[in-house]
Amino acid sequence: DARPSSQIGRQHATPVAAHLLRHVGIAVARQISIAEVKTPVVFSVYPNPANNNICIRIPAEITYRYSIYDITGKEVISEKAKGNYNVPLGTLVNGLYVLSVKDSSGKVQTKKFRVER
Repeated sequence: DARPSSQIGRQHATPVAAHLLRHVGIAVARQISIAEVKTPVVFSVYPNPANNNICIRIPAEITYRYSIYDITGKEVISEKAKGNYNVPLGTLVNGLYVLSVKDSSGKVQTKKFRVER
């Protein structure tokens, strides 16, 4: 190859590097620069598996919107909350669900949980 060694494989390295950066939560603005990253809101959900309710535990008294999605991706519950919050699961059938928490700045984090009765 007549190209300088710094150019060899460059077309292939940049997409791979971009994929790896996205995988760890870093957004690539251009091939040579990195955009500002939004750190996801940190929370935990318990008990898992759940029976009648789950608790969303958030370290700070932040306001957020939570949404619960069933295995098909259909939103089955969505509400605003602040701080630690108990979510009643009365209408949900046994199965796997995804809980998504989005804070007021748009940061989103998701966790899976199971309903077993």
